Amino acid sequence: MQEQKSGVSNLKNLLFTILGIQALVISAIILLFIQIYQIRQNFGIFVGDPQDGLTLTGLESETQAPAFQLMDTNEHLVSLASFQGNEVLLVFTWTECIYCEQMYPYLQQFDEEDDEIQVIMISRGSQERTIQIREEQGFEFPVLFSDETILTDYAVPGTPFFYLIDKEGQISRSGVNNSLEQILAMVSEN
Repeated sequence: MQEQKSGVSNLKNLLFTILGIQALVISAIILLFIQIYQIRQNFGIFVGDPQDGLTLTGLESETQAPAFQLMDTNEHLVSLASFQGNEVLLVFTWTECIYCEQMYPYLQQFDEEDDEIQVIMISRGSQERTIQIREEQGFEFPVLFSDETILTDYAVPGTPFFYLIDKEGQISRSGVNNSLEQILAMVSEN
């Protein structure tokens, strides 16, 4: 009888141990999904390589580009209105985005080769790192510090994300670009 009670007790202990382990595993999985969701929400990044042809949409074409006024890396306020009458390539980046780092040389090359379109980069992340990126890349176009309002106003789904804004301030096109060819294709579409 004593052996039977001991066996039942051992079985109960084993069952509780298995249930405890199961609860820990389920909790860990739930926490992992929560963290992934928070990272995507907080940093506005996408999972995947822009070279794979991801199509992320921001604001629709032919809508008025939202006005903004942001501080640049030289401590000047810059507004979209100050570029009225010019085509603008508005580029949203993040200081921790590996795809942005890959794209920077192409953006610089585009800016050097195209005098018709004004490039403006809006960088999310630390101001120190944004300044460092501008200096390392030799950017001569405005590099602005992002805020949450502009990311929301422009419905930025990830980085690097581009908007081509026409001379009337309307959004012509938008998308992810990670090479000079992609940037040139975006600005040359009819």
